[in-house]
Amino acid sequence: MTRSHDSESSSVDQHPAVPGENHRSGWGDSADQPLGYLLYRAMTTLRPYMVAELQPLGIGVPEFVCMRILAGAPGQSNASLARSANVSPQAMNLVVRTLQDMGVVARPAVATGRSIPARLTGKGMALLQRAEAVMGIADERLMVHLSNAERARFKRFLHSMGAHDPFGRGVDSPSSE
Repeated sequence: MTRSHDSESSSVDQHPAVPGENHRSGWGDSADQPLGYLLYRAMTTLRPYMVAELQPLGIGVPEFVCMRILAGAPGQSNASLARSANVSPQAMNLVVRTLQDMGVVARPAVATGRSIPARLTGKGMALLQRAEAVMGIADERLMVHLSNAERARFKRFLHSMGAHDPFGRGVDSPSSE
């Protein structure tokens, strides 16, 4: 037996209504939802667009994030990069090695101390510029229903939130060693 659209909507209507609830999403007014959940939903919507745009460049989201961090704060160690990207040092080590193999990240041949600072090469800067350009396409897909002013305001809001990370992990404010 196949279910009709009417039977699906009636099953939703069987649940008691919550003030401000949006039956389409089942989670109510966005102003009532936890920010972390809303950011998670936005990121899960954006990520496939990012992956699709970055794939032709031969990189993924972790490589893009690492290059963005290094562009803003060159000379970081794997541990510092991992903290800034909120990933494990082991995961960041794989990302940095991939970028090194591609010739977009360089490190000194001889380490001074335990950490080995990484920096983008000229090839890395060029790849990052291309990646940032295609990220504009992914952004457009996510924010298609927002005006230009709303998009700018949204990005400024997100930037200001990340700039005040009490743990020093923000992309624009790398943590110290």
